[in-house]
Amino acid sequence: MDPIPETPPHGTIDLARVMVIVEGTNDIEFLSRISLTLHAHDPDLPNLAEMEQQGQLVFVPFGGSNLPSWTYRFASLGKPEFFLLDHEVPPETGQRQELAEVINQRPQCRAVLTSKRSLENYLHPAAIREVTPIELAFG
Repeated sequence: MDPIPETPPHGTIDLARVMVIVEGTNDIEFLSRISLTLHAHDPDLPNLAEMEQQGQLVFVPFGGSNLPSWTYRFASLGKPEFFLLDHEVPPETGQRQELAEVINQRPQCRAVLTSKRSLENYLHPAAIREVTPIELAFG
């Protein structure tokens, strides 16, 4: 498997078609690797790691906290923005939903709240068993 580049090339924000704002570096790693795998099986699906390497998109980790300060952070760049926000426990989930609605009113911006608290929670237990002897059971 090809390594995922740690940082995008110099000047990437100027060239990027979209900014993908996620909670942290683990989300970037997960999305890059899962899209690489899915793209290998279906070339019509985007390879996010390749798109980042080519400067077509920029991943931005906001750290999972202080979301209000990120709502308009990149507005002056005039780039489309996609926010992927993890579902949390109340009252934080409600606050994130309200901010997603604000973001979704901005031109060329989209924010979605996942239904789970972490992207890794979308992995099927059989996929995890394939790479590790750990037996998992989910409710």
